Amino acid sequence: MTRSVAFAMSFSMAAFAATEVPAAGTAEERSACEPDVRRFCKQAGTDEFVVLGCLKVNRTKLSKGCLKVLTDNGQ
Repeated sequence: MTRSVAFAMSFSMAAFAATEVPAAGTAEERSACEPDVRRFCKQAGTDEFVVLGCLKVNRTKLSKGCLKVLTDNGQ
């Protein structure tokens, strides 16, 4: 699994913990972006690529912690 796919999946899991997709990314990465995913990406559903795209579109509104996670993962 590539790092960007694992990274994207972590956001999906942060927002939608009830899904069957295995969690990826670190607990710190998930917790850093969970509030932003819930706030800006409710419409994204469980598709990890849609969640990542949503976060990238909302980059200027993200918390510093979540923005750092995006940057650290090449997004």
